[in-house]
This record gives sequence, structure tokens and C-alpha cells, in this order.
Amino acid sequence: MIGAGAVGLEFASLYRSFGAEVTVIEALPRLAPLEDDDISTEIARALRKRGITAAAGALVKEVTDTGDAVQVIYEADGASHGVTADICLVAIGREPVTYGLGLEAAGVAVNERGYVQVDELLRTTAPGVLAVGDVAATPLQLAHVAFTEGIAAAERIAGIDVPPIQYANIPRVTYCTPEIASVGLTEAQARETGRSLVTEKLDFRAIGKANIVGEGGFVKVVAEEGGGPVLGVHMIGPHVTDLIAEAMLITSWEATAADVAALIHPHPTLSEGLGEAMLALAGKALHSA
Repeated sequence: MIGAGAVGLEFASLYRSFGAEVTVIEALPRLAPLEDDDISTEIARALRKRGITAAAGALVKEVTDTGDAVQVIYEADGASHGVTADICLVAIGREPVTYGLGLEAAGVAVNERGYVQVDELLRTTAPGVLAVGDVAATPLQLAHVAFTEGIAAAERIAGIDVPPIQYANIPRVTYCTPEIASVGLTEAQARETGRSLVTEKLDFRAIGKANIVGEGGFVKVVAEEGGGPVLGVHMIGPHVTDLIAEAMLITSWEATAADVAALIHPHPTLSEGLGEAMLALAGKALHSA
């Protein structure tokens, strides 16, 4: 598996579940490079536990199809390594299929990678033409982003005043095992804004329902210091892709940890992980130190 973003991690996890021996190679310094650093550390640990070999900061130098196998040569930690496998899946990103559509003749500008250039209202450089989905040069190539953009474009065409989409507050999900879900700013991104931060990381082992599922993981909350708003929520563990919607409401509405700590999460549920992380951040830790 070349690439350890969402697609690479998902297929690596899938093939391992089928019993295959899997090697993951990522050029950037860590796995899941767009996620919070702590998520990257935890998914690397989880992959090792599942028997998946992973190398980050590794550059693929050569891929050779031998007819009945494929050989991959890569460099990592100053040394050359080789892997022979039945299948090599390249998951280093996608590009739009915009060639031959006559976009330039219509006055629609595209960037060097073929993405249609749009402004914050999804308008292209051609009057009356909007672009949405994976073809548009917007931050996230996700299905729920595409239909959000499509709805916004349709409503603008109908004359409705629709505010720009806040992409940072759109949930991001990865269906590997364990699952990854996040919304808002990573800790590193939040620090780049110059804010003073507080963080809390709640181990899922503190939650009874999570212990029943038995996958481990954690919920990490990044908030502005002094009781300020929650800026980001990052989760890895059982069914976190189903839990991230509540976190989206928290970041989108600029709720504080104290705001959420005052709410009741039913027991025993996995949602208690998010609730108790907020309790801990608000100074009212229940099942964590």
C-alpha cells in the first residue's frame, strides 16, 4: 500500500481483515498525515498490533511488475528496503478528469492539477458557472462535502443567500480498524493561530461500552485556554465515525467544554467518551484522572 491517508489506511485495514500480509509506505513523516499528531501515533500502534508493517518518511524509488508479483523498492531511515507482494495499491491522491471538457474555451479557469478554480461561493471564473464536488479546488474530497456544495450552489442559483461553507467544521472520517474521525483544528493548526490552548485526551478504556467492544483508542479535545471554545475534536476507536456529528455541533457552535459538560450522555454508550473528555477539560473528570 503506497500512501497512508484515508484511502490507504482503509484498504490496508480491509486486506488485513481478509488475512493478507500488508505493508504500508507513506512519504510524509507520519501515518494519517492530515490528522492530529496523537492520532497518527495511535494508528501506527494499532497497525503494529494488527500485524501490519508500516513505514513513514519513506520514499518509493522503484515499482516493478514481474508478471506474477510486484516488487517495490523504497528508502527509509537512510537505508534501502524491498517488498514483494501480489498486489500494489497506489493511494497517493486523486486528480479530476477535466481534460477535453472545453472548460478553458468557456472561460472556466483550472489550476495546474486540473481542478476548477472557485471562490468561497463556489463561483468559477466564468459568469454564471459554479463548480462543486471533487472537480472543484476546495479542501476536502468527500461525498458529504460534494452534496453540501451542490445544495449550496443550487440555492445560490435560486437566489438564496447562502453563507460560505466552513470546511474546517466538516467532519472527516476514515473507515479503518480502529476508525478515525475528526472535526475542527488539530492541535498543531490551533497553535499556528497564536491562541493559548488546553487539551484533554480521554482513553476509551475509561468507558464501559468501549471496553465491551474492546478496541481501545481515545478522544482528544483541543480548546482555547481560559474556558474558551472547543477548536477541534479528534477520535480514534470503536464507532467514532458515528460519534463525530456531535463534535461537529460543538465546534460549529463554538461551544466550550463547560457547555458540553453540563449535558448528559446516556450510560452505557460510546458517546460517554466525548462527554467525559469535556468533563475532564472542564475540571470535572469522572472516570479519568
